[in-house]
Amino acid sequence: MRIRKVDAWRVDMTLAEPYTIAYETVTTATNIFLSVDTGRYVGWGCAAPDLPVTGETPEDTLAVLQ
Repeated sequence: MRIRKVDAWRVDMTLAEPYTIAYETVTTATNIFLSVDTGRYVGWGCAAPDLPVTGETPEDTLAVLQ
């Protein structure tokens, strides 16, 4: 099996209702989606980078996947 195509993209999703945690009020959720296509199968993945929590930014995550 060979990978034919890999795509990664950022999606900023507005939350229906914001919520507040210790250090901020959250109004959007930023996710990085990934698809890996072999021509026969497609796999999907998602990452939710958040600098204070994961130590990664959306830009860091996209750069690694590019």
